[in-house]
Amino acid sequence: MSGPHLERNEAKEILKRRHGEILLQPPSQHRRMDSPPLPEPSYDPTESAVFEGDILSLADDNATREPNIAQPSGFNLQNTRQRPRIKPKSDKLHRYTDVTVMDMCAGLLAFSRKFAMTDEATAALLELIKIPLPDDHNMPKSMKAVEKVVDATVKDGIRPITYEYCERCPFNRCACDHPSAYFVKNDLEALLKRLVRQNFHEMREYPAYVASMKSGYADVQNGSAYKARMKEVPPGHMALPMNLFVDGGSFTNSTNTQTWPICLSLLNLRPIHRQAAKNVIILGFWHGPKPDWNFIAELINDYFNRSFNIDGFYYYLFIAVLTADMPGRAAFLNTMNPGALEACLFCDVKGVKDAGKGVRYGVVKNLRTEDDFVQNSIAADLLNSRGRKKMEHVGCNKGTSKVHTILKSPTEVAVDNMHTIDEGTPRDDLEKLVDGHKESLITKITPEQLEELAESFSTTQWPYEVDRKLRDLSEHKRWKASEWSLFITAMTPSIVVAVLKDSHPQQALSMLMFSAFVHLVSAQFIPEENITIAQIIIDHWRQIRTKTWGMYSLTLKSHEVLHIPHKITVNGPPRAYSGFSGENVVGVLGRLITSKSKKNAAIQMRDRYCIDHKLQVFQADYQLHPKLEKVMKSRNRRVKDTGFDSPLLTDDTYFHIIRLVIINAFHVAPKNSSNIPSVTPGGDAKKNAPKTVCAINPGLINNCGKKVQVPYGIIWNRNPHACSEGL
Repeated sequence: MSGPHLERNEAKEILKRRHGEILLQPPSQHRRMDSPPLPEPSYDPTESAVFEGDILSLADDNATREPNIAQPSGFNLQNTRQRPRIKPKSDKLHRYTDVTVMDMCAGLLAFSRKFAMTDEATAALLELIKIPLPDDHNMPKSMKAVEKVVDATVKDGIRPITYEYCERCPFNRCACDHPSAYFVKNDLEALLKRLVRQNFHEMREYPAYVASMKSGYADVQNGSAYKARMKEVPPGHMALPMNLFVDGGSFTNSTNTQTWPICLSLLNLRPIHRQAAKNVIILGFWHGPKPDWNFIAELINDYFNRSFNIDGFYYYLFIAVLTADMPGRAAFLNTMNPGALEACLFCDVKGVKDAGKGVRYGVVKNLRTEDDFVQNSIAADLLNSRGRKKMEHVGCNKGTSKVHTILKSPTEVAVDNMHTIDEGTPRDDLEKLVDGHKESLITKITPEQLEELAESFSTTQWPYEVDRKLRDLSEHKRWKASEWSLFITAMTPSIVVAVLKDSHPQQALSMLMFSAFVHLVSAQFIPEENITIAQIIIDHWRQIRTKTWGMYSLTLKSHEVLHIPHKITVNGPPRAYSGFSGENVVGVLGRLITSKSKKNAAIQMRDRYCIDHKLQVFQADYQLHPKLEKVMKSRNRRVKDTGFDSPLLTDDTYFHIIRLVIINAFHVAPKNSSNIPSVTPGGDAKKNAPKTVCAINPGLINNCGKKVQVPYGIIWNRNPHACSEGL
């Protein structure tokens, strides 16, 4: 068992002497890291961001670093174990080998889970293994016996409880033997115990590292919502802030049956580590039709906003951020679905709908507060109590819900980087260019342009850090969110804009501006100046969107991205709570299903997730035969072992690329020869940002009588009458 070098009685004695206050000792000397006092953030997008703060208290080993070098990429702790792994006590498999029965049992279970084998296939593999063994071997005869061998060693299971849901039975607890859905609730305390023991030091040192930054935003801990929540943590407790993710996936032939896992990620870990599948906790999952979140919340509410005692240390768990796509978020919070007139969760903007067409959403209006959310929910309940068939709503709220006690809405609800930023407007815009649109001002790109783009996409060689490469352009409707991220951050400023510059100048500029915005808000560290510039860019982008993409391009996602600069100050950078890790866990859970029966599928996911948990504990605490270790390793490639912080783990040449594209493709004369944009460190971004004439129409300065502030000092000398709105 891993964990601190303190027995339970010792921990109690220390707490008694300190009157319940936990004073963490620094990590041991061989694991400590030293950094010099870090300077103020220096604003230059072509250089690495550096931080201000003194983290000498975290570590002081000069041998672990080069002198006078800051750590711009974040915390760099090498997470070593407190106690060495031990060899489990077990008999040899047979007299002629040094492999033990425990080695084979754990290896067989890991192999079956690694390749998503069915129970029948695993049993057949066991029989195949026993064929060449001597007659006096000790290999268990069945898979049940194999599981018992592992259970005897790893006794800390997650003890899942299965609830049968029925809409007709009292309290929705099925008593008629015809349940419509199943909900499996796992033991959160057991899951937390494994997570805390395996990340004991990082979960303490990383938050201190983030807190040492006096300006800018590197993680959720820098946001105002987290700081407000920390005031509720009881004395003597360590905070366990969680990122809650909910989403559904369909893994059977029935379109009415979905699996909805409730995932938790510990925000005290580095983003790379918190988003690893082994560190994402599945609190429970729903298997059936559309979830009844009131029923689910009643079962899991006691896990949140409460204390846990793990190995003598007290922890306080709360939800700091909720991440979900728009439909999932609306169902979870009992708010209006996307497409409704008042669907925005963050402001009181009201959409406009024309007959037979989509809803158009305007700019950001008055921001909703936590009190507004609560009062509107209560008011909606009063309206719906009149018994009318049509669901009434007040603002975006359809009524109260038991999940509202889990987190504070809308403050702790995030804009999802995956669904809204990467996969939102880029998908809509590319489809209009490739497939055309009914609005005549947007024409399809020519076959020659399409061929040029397709060739560039297919011949691009990506670094190994890119786990999923960009597929052919003809398959863009089936692209995953990670592919859309590559498209908007890498292909748009370098390839797409160059191809579209003559035939679709306004669309090219719009896509370039959105690409620059995504790059700014998706960075590892976001200085205050970058938030200001990102707000300027996205406001300009929104202002020309109607003229560029048509009236009905003002979708809810295009409206929600306008909130991102403000939400960064509330919840931290979007990359810190992206939905990518949650979507990955949804897929992992789906691979546990090999039965089409609703009941059998729920049982399979329950039992196999229990096995996965025990195997993780087993691998962390016990040492196996070296040959078996190779079998139990993850199938993921080397990048998954080290992680990556951005789509391309290379030097930040993004703005160099944009500058070359602007100069070479658009015949641009930069305002000055220095790196752009030129902003004085610590100064006001709006005052220091380069000022030029309109990027689309240089003559606009004479038309409107004032200069237009354009990020990056872009001057486009083509199509002088293309813009009537300006930026």
